[in-house]
Amino acid sequence: MAAEASSNNVVERPSIKKVVLFKHGMAFYAMKSQVKQNALLSLQFKVDEMDDILKSLFVADLSQNGFISNISYDAAQDIEQVLKNISVSIPASKKLLEDFLASMKGAQVQVSLAGKSIEGSVIGIEGSEELNGQIVTQEPLLLLLERSSKRIVKLRFSDIKSFKLLNAGLQKDLEFLLDTIISRKQKDAKNLVIRCESSSDATDTREIYLSYIQESPIWKTSYRLVLPGESSGDKIPVGKALLSGWGLVENQNPIDWIDVDLSLVAGMPVTFRYPIYLPQFIQRKVVPLPTKTSVGPAAIEDTISSMEAQKPMDGLFATASGTIGRVQAPIAAADKGSREKFDDTFYAMKDAMQKSISMSVKDMGELFEYRIEKPVSIKRNQSALVPFMHREVTAKKVLLYDRSIHPVNPMACAEITNTSDYTLETGPITILIENSLAGEAMLPFLNKNDTRMLNYALEQAVAVFLEESTEYQHVHRVNIWGNYVYEYYYEDRHVTYTIKNKATTKKTLYLDHEKLSGYLVLDPPIKPSETPNRWRFVLDLDPQKTKTFKFTLRREISSTVYIWDINNDWISTKLALFVKNKYINEKTKKVLEEIAALNAQRAELDKQKNERLAEREELNKDQERLRENLKVLTDDDMESTLKERLVKKLSMQENRYEEIKKEIALIEKKIEDNSKKVETKFKNIEV
Repeated sequence: MAAEASSNNVVERPSIKKVVLFKHGMAFYAMKSQVKQNALLSLQFKVDEMDDILKSLFVADLSQNGFISNISYDAAQDIEQVLKNISVSIPASKKLLEDFLASMKGAQVQVSLAGKSIEGSVIGIEGSEELNGQIVTQEPLLLLLERSSKRIVKLRFSDIKSFKLLNAGLQKDLEFLLDTIISRKQKDAKNLVIRCESSSDATDTREIYLSYIQESPIWKTSYRLVLPGESSGDKIPVGKALLSGWGLVENQNPIDWIDVDLSLVAGMPVTFRYPIYLPQFIQRKVVPLPTKTSVGPAAIEDTISSMEAQKPMDGLFATASGTIGRVQAPIAAADKGSREKFDDTFYAMKDAMQKSISMSVKDMGELFEYRIEKPVSIKRNQSALVPFMHREVTAKKVLLYDRSIHPVNPMACAEITNTSDYTLETGPITILIENSLAGEAMLPFLNKNDTRMLNYALEQAVAVFLEESTEYQHVHRVNIWGNYVYEYYYEDRHVTYTIKNKATTKKTLYLDHEKLSGYLVLDPPIKPSETPNRWRFVLDLDPQKTKTFKFTLRREISSTVYIWDINNDWISTKLALFVKNKYINEKTKKVLEEIAALNAQRAELDKQKNERLAEREELNKDQERLRENLKVLTDDDMESTLKERLVKKLSMQENRYEEIKKEIALIEKKIEDNSKKVETKFKNIEV
């Protein structure tokens, strides 16, 4: 951006005073400039930036002696739309000159040849001829209607030295076309001029304020968390840690930020692109010329319109889990005195950082702002780490075992509670124990007083082993519903964790066990807390000891007995136990015994029916054989006797077939009556 001075005053270059960076990729800039009398304040932006500038630019004269009369800017042109209005085009072909002249039919040109020139109108290009019935390609010829002689002449392209367009309009269009093409390849920049008018004759300096929003890289966060070690003493209190937050800020503005008021805003405000700068052309309806002399009657329908409003959806935040590293014990220094001296310097960082960082926070509902109180300077096209917090927070070192993450070793974690009075944005976090690196993690979005665990390493000094076994208990209740008897019993999964702490220090272990659908923790020695998918037990591990932790998971499952499957075996093995345990009463027992007897009768009836069906099937096969034999017998004496015997047997079988049919019908009637009795008794059972 640059300032432009009029002939009667001096305009200072605008300077950025305030920058607000948002997490959604936009930045707010506030600038000030000093002017005198009537002045022009000029700024420059790229074409892609003009939409955001025009929809957000705000300008005000802060004095009482002037005003902003207007803001002008370079107009945008739709190149394709502009090129439609010119009569010249450059072909995109290899035969550029040939195709260009072919498109200029009727144009007045002056053609320079060897030793002479000819003026005339372009007719076209002749590029081939027919010889003996075949098309033969030859050197292109320019067909020209000569102005003086009115003759059509053919000019070889190899003889043409140059040519000139004699039509002034075509020549201007060609020059404009070439200028337009080259301008598209140059870096685009648009000037925006603010006219600052004076309302008096005073020559005092006036202050002009302007602000706008612009697309910008998002600001990012990173953190450092210092946990107390075994020898920290009271330098970092037990249960506390030092949390330092840094914002990663990039200045891609063409102006240096010198002592600007910087704010970092978290949240997701609405933003959008709106094409306000480029000209927009509306497609108009084409109405054809009338071709009929009369108009007939038409039926015109009424219009129907409807509009449906939709409510916007609320946004959601997501968090990320941390990475796993390996914890290494700090290496002992050779010189104990020098180590203590370094540690003193290291712990002095707490007071020094808190004094150097001055900021305020503001909760704006959907947004949250970190305002850096001290001025910030960042050169253009440079980035910077800006500290925005250094506070003592509640934290402790714990171990977390989750078999799905690692089957043997737990993770070393920092359980941190955000007691900093700040809302903390998501970002990577480097974790130190005293002055040594412990690992890295990912800090999720944390509201005030939220608690999260950050896993930063794998604790190999602690090993966890899991054993499970399943046991099925006896039936403990019975339910009768529909056409089934439901027998309920418990499935118990006995879980045993063996935990070996090989470290020389006491550890706190969070033991996460996967939740199983339908299971409950049965009388655990330690009551667990719950996460969405885990039961969490908190265990204290003594140094160099092995701990065994047992609990049982229980769920109720059932098996079913179909009404027609109730038989004497089931009655003898289970019914007495059900009565003894008072799952059913004597009346129900009697009904079930009656049903078992009826089912036994039904089974006998089914057996009889199947026997009749099998006999009928055999009769069918035998009758088919007899009928085939009868077809081949004649009426002589010997065969006539055999024929009579076969007919007699066939008649007897027909009689038996009818008897079987009646017997089957009678048995089916008995089965139907039996089924009705069983269903009636089953429905009237009182559980």
